[in-house]
Amino acid sequence: MTDQPVTAQCPACQAALKKVPQRKTKCPACGQFMFVKTLPTTRARVLVTEARALAIEAEWSSYLARERWVAELSTCGLTAQDYDREMADTTRSATESIYRLFDQALALNRGDWHMLSTIYHRLAFFAYESGGEFKPYLSQAAQMRLNEYRARGSRTVKILTSGQEACAACQSLHDKVYSIDEALAKMPIPCDRCTTWDSGFCRCQYVSVTARQASGPRD
Repeated sequence: MTDQPVTAQCPACQAALKKVPQRKTKCPACGQFMFVKTLPTTRARVLVTEARALAIEAEWSSYLARERWVAELSTCGLTAQDYDREMADTTRSATESIYRLFDQALALNRGDWHMLSTIYHRLAFFAYESGGEFKPYLSQAAQMRLNEYRARGSRTVKILTSGQEACAACQSLHDKVYSIDEALAKMPIPCDRCTTWDSGFCRCQYVSVTARQASGPRD
């Protein structure tokens, strides 16, 4: 059955209604519930059965997911067509497809340390959201940031935390100064003792400093 505009007619039995329903209502003729829903693509309001209402909710979930990922991946050089092509393969889960899209973004931006750091950090957050292992991605994001600073000619960095929101372990790293070579060798962040968000999603970051600014505590 095709979706019909919101009219005073039951979508199940086609019986005429006294007025257009404004919310979930039981048809007096057939006893089935009717729902008023908005379609995600056209924004048309339709009067539908319970089964169709559930299907429209699923369509909204898919639509919003697509909007989110097309917008996010477009900043990494991927397109809506890349997303649609990957999601069209039903042999993989949606989570697996998103990881594959991130892999494409990493390959596309090889050598761009700033973008690679951003992509790895987004990968870490996606892994966190989906219950996967995120710390290796945080580590890669930090390493790419160090590579970016070194490529710009910087020699020294210091660690900044997320302020009062940082856990005690991360706060102990605040303002510590490292040469870039030291930081790459020791990888003090992500902090392996971090308890932020009760999960250890370390939000410490490196910032580049000049020799004159490099007066903080050293490891």
